[in-house]
Amino acid sequence: MSKQLKEWMYKEYKATTKGKDGFVFVDYQKTSAEELRAFRNALRKEALELVVIKNAVFKKLLQSNKVAGFETIAIGPTAVIVGEGDALAQRASRFLETWAGEHKPVAIRGGLLDGTITAPAEVKKWKDLPTREQALSIIAGTIKGVGAKLASQIKAAGGKLASQIKARGEGKGEPKAKAE
Repeated sequence: MSKQLKEWMYKEYKATTKGKDGFVFVDYQKTSAEELRAFRNALRKEALELVVIKNAVFKKLLQSNKVAGFETIAIGPTAVIVGEGDALAQRASRFLETWAGEHKPVAIRGGLLDGTITAPAEVKKWKDLPTREQALSIIAGTIKGVGAKLASQIKAAGGKLASQIKARGEGKGEPKAKAE
């Protein structure tokens, strides 16, 4: 392969992966052409795409981003699932689980999430991670709950103090004078 072609591939991979939070690497070797076409069509419906990569060029891209460990994944022909939007790795993991339940599964080789290469078992766990929107709503709910609890405690203490002041003002709470 010519140097110009490798440079072009490097630029294409860089553009494809720019700004993505994670990827899933898959082995498509045991998949027939018809199954692979159906797999790609189903991925498109989920705003995902299957890109067959040249391992040496993609390894160079990952090394330039200081990501190590791709050698364990890059054995033979490899494809990467990429796409647009947040929670790409989680969406790809959920899609692969759904696909495996209905069709001949595509083998997961591993993944890349937040600059770390992970094993296939870890990739399968990504489906349980919350999306960005879900995580923000969980955090907001937690903050709101703490704020509401604090406000109710302040209000309760203030209400108790106000009732004691009112009782003293009406003479109910004054200490009785001792008879001498």
